[in-house]
Amino acid sequence: MTICDFPQSTVLYSTKERGYYDIGYNANCHGYTITGKHTSTSTWREVVNYSSSHKNKPILIYTYKDNISHSGRIEGNAFIHYIMRVGVIITPLAIALAVRTEFKDSVFILPLEKDKYNQHRVNHLPNH
Repeated sequence: MTICDFPQSTVLYSTKERGYYDIGYNANCHGYTITGKHTSTSTWREVVNYSSSHKNKPILIYTYKDNISHSGRIEGNAFIHYIMRVGVIITPLAIALAVRTEFKDSVFILPLEKDKYNQHRVNHLPNH
């Protein structure tokens, strides 16, 4: 995903302006979702586990087939997330929920919609 997928967003922390380039570093959106740091990396499975053990910290996930293609934190009416080569950005939650991109087939708020997400995964597993 790119910042172009998120209209009305504001860059909170630009990795480029600070001379930090995430190519070759361990950094991704899932790492930011879990740790709140732009220098962390995690897998989509770790995001699901995090949402189960941190029920008071809602997260927004975008799915593509049976994987989580993008994730970030929900704080109030804002979606705060990390995009590689850009940095940490804030997007109005209503905009984030309506995003249309080729790398998203569904959107879920975890842990609130965990059952719906699990059913989505089952429906998109190979040979289902």
